[in-house]
Amino acid sequence: HKKLVIYLVCSRVVTEKREEEKEKITMSNSRFCQLKQYGGPSKLHVTNIGKPSIVGDDEILIRIKAASINSADWRIMRADPFLIRLMFGLRSPSKLPKGGIGADIAGVVEATSSNVKQFKAGDAVYGDLSSCGFGGFADYVVVSETAALANKPSSISFEEAASLPMASLTALEAIKDVAKVSDGDQVVIHGAGGGVGSMAVQIAKAYGGHVTAVCNTKKVQKMKDIGADIVVDYTKEDFTKMDQKFDVIIDCGAYHSVWKMRKALKPTGHYVVIGGTFRNLLRSMFYSPFLSHKGGQTISVIENKPTRAGLDAVRDLVESDKLKPVIDKKFSLDHVVDAMTFFEEGKPTGKVIVTMTKDDE
Repeated sequence: HKKLVIYLVCSRVVTEKREEEKEKITMSNSRFCQLKQYGGPSKLHVTNIGKPSIVGDDEILIRIKAASINSADWRIMRADPFLIRLMFGLRSPSKLPKGGIGADIAGVVEATSSNVKQFKAGDAVYGDLSSCGFGGFADYVVVSETAALANKPSSISFEEAASLPMASLTALEAIKDVAKVSDGDQVVIHGAGGGVGSMAVQIAKAYGGHVTAVCNTKKVQKMKDIGADIVVDYTKEDFTKMDQKFDVIIDCGAYHSVWKMRKALKPTGHYVVIGGTFRNLLRSMFYSPFLSHKGGQTISVIENKPTRAGLDAVRDLVESDKLKPVIDKKFSLDHVVDAMTFFEEGKPTGKVIVTMTKDDE
């Protein structure tokens, strides 16, 4: 019996030491996706760096479990529009705060500074890093307690949670705060098949809207699955030429002119632009103050403003079963080039997820 006890104790000690060594290797080989030059997906390079450290008195160290790709990541990578170069560097993205892209994350708080009150080690969180330097395509990230970070919805996985922040926050702002969708409103989501669009369909429904989703043929069934009342395939029909007029148009594509969209609005309707070509976005911003008037049609152009309060609202929608993540495909961080290529080719019918699982795990 003594020999058996000694054997078990020794085995446990060896196992614990192996786990400690494995953790040390993991920490010293923390991966980070760098973007040193503008261009295509091949410009993304996953490198091993030291585990980041907390240095400020209000910082949080997060071990990232999953991230997702957004148009913002692609635009920075491609420097499209040119304004990106003015923000992050003319010849290279040398001014990109953390040196890499990736806004949407989900993970676990590993450590906090002594002054942090909102979070503690072990908390499952999700957030949008676009307002604090990006850098989400990595094993670890350090952010301020004031970042757009919140407790993860408990009813979904880390991969599902990572698909939500930027898209759902943008859709929530457009529908709840700007258009103020309410019971019975006739709402069009133009570009419903994308990341923001699929969130907008569900959020508009949650706020009582009767939703018409406009998308391409391959995404029609998915729009029906997430609750759209009517689905219009834009390859077969132009919704702006329909007899019906709408209270709200949420435009996630901005590929039609403002004038064309206005024709589909009711006299007091609201046209909200949240994405699309840079040229059409500028046009919408220019015409907005001239074409919006009290008691008549309103035109608004919004940008993503991530907040903890918004993430809390999104979590409530998820946990009340009114908002479901829409995911197409998952890639490991080691294959982030393939993930971005897939995204760039316009193939996704949902969000593209980057998991932090290693190829040898």
